Amino acid sequence: MGLGLGLLVAGVLFLLAVRFLAGLLSWVVRILVVLAALLFAVQALRRGLEGNGIPLSNPSAAGEAWRSREEAPERGGIAVEVTEVRIRRLAGQGRVRGSASVTFDDAFVVHDIRVVEGEHGLFIAMPSRRTPAGQYLDVAHPITASMRERIQGAVLAAFQAGEEAGEPREETA
Repeated sequence: MGLGLGLLVAGVLFLLAVRFLAGLLSWVVRILVVLAALLFAVQALRRGLEGNGIPLSNPSAAGEAWRSREEAPERGGIAVEVTEVRIRRLAGQGRVRGSASVTFDDAFVVHDIRVVEGEHGLFIAMPSRRTPAGQYLDVAHPITASMRERIQGAVLAAFQAGEEAGEPREETA
């Protein structure tokens, strides 16, 4: 009877060990599958970005590639177009004459671009927020001078067209 009980205990321990190892193995397999999926996703993202002319081997070159695409669309870059300008004309004290919302490629909009009267005529001021230290920081702004000129030209043309059409101004407090 001692031998039979010993074999029974050994068999139960063997089955428990096999079950534990199978459970451990399933977790190892799950972890390997997740790691493989992450590796595949990173490689696909890398191929996609590098395929669009944004090299990942040199981060500063990625920024230069982006700027060169905007300034030289003839080299395969993407030119962003101003597709809509909405003007809100303001009447009141101060130098702000109105605000604009500018839509790019019918897909992205920037609100609260201010039309300001300066010493040398009208100009635009990009949307900004005030820091606790009292400084104003742009929320959104063009990176290149050529893009700033395109935005300013579109906003001021729409503003002056409203002036000529006699559009009313909203009263400000």
